[in-house]
Amino acid sequence: MNVIETHKINVLKHISHIWVAIIVFIGIFFYPEVTTFFGSEVVENKERTIPLVLIAILSLPIFSLHGAYYLMNKGMVVKYYHSNGIMQLIYKDNVIEFSINEIKRIIEYKSYELAEGRTQWLLWSDYHYTIIELVNGDIVFLNSLLVPNLTLPVDDSKIEVRKRFFTFPWSYFFPLVP
Repeated sequence: MNVIETHKINVLKHISHIWVAIIVFIGIFFYPEVTTFFGSEVVENKERTIPLVLIAILSLPIFSLHGAYYLMNKGMVVKYYHSNGIMQLIYKDNVIEFSINEIKRIIEYKSYELAEGRTQWLLWSDYHYTIIELVNGDIVFLNSLLVPNLTLPVDDSKIEVRKRFFTFPWSYFFPLVP
């Protein structure tokens, strides 16, 4: 039986990646109202500024990362046929199809926590992306918003994991950056 694993970006994948950031955003934004409700003093404008600065510091990295990941694989569908090891990437009218044997190298960019299997403390620790280099010279970029956990039956010597504090796909948007 031919098992087909299909991936595409949908609302559930958006929510599964960004729900913690939304909760933090709401919590910090409404913190002055909550403290006032439970008996603290009336909130002044300067007390509203501190939560807004915290929101900017905590949410800008994750929202910029999420937006970059969305733009990176927007509209793409990935199909992996387990029985014969064929992967199809469908983007608009273009179809790239390759065998697992045609993979020259896989570079995975992960946060330190994710790569080492530790508890993820930062909002963006779960984001990661992969660069697949094929023997014919083609390069494929996949990220965790599109394919959360695709493990391919590839020799470990072909897989390289690079750890980063912040896994922004610089090499996708700026090809000269390693």
